[in-house]
Amino acid sequence: MALGGYELTAKSPRLLGQALPGWVQTARVERSVPWQPHTHILPLDKVVHECREAWLYYEMITGLADSRRDPTSRLS
Repeated sequence: MALGGYELTAKSPRLLGQALPGWVQTARVERSVPWQPHTHILPLDKVVHECREAWLYYEMITGLADSRRDPTSRLS
């Protein structure tokens, strides 16, 4: 459910014709999470990648990111 919410927000301009609140953060996350095929099983690697993006997004919008390893610091 959380992954679906993230993906809907990230793709909202194309899907809905306008950006949903939080779209700017999803755009920053999309640029900051590199593609890394960990398993070399494409469907699994895609799920892992999207989950990493969603995790970072929800850390950003909830403010739960640990300040010592703030994931948004690499998004500047």
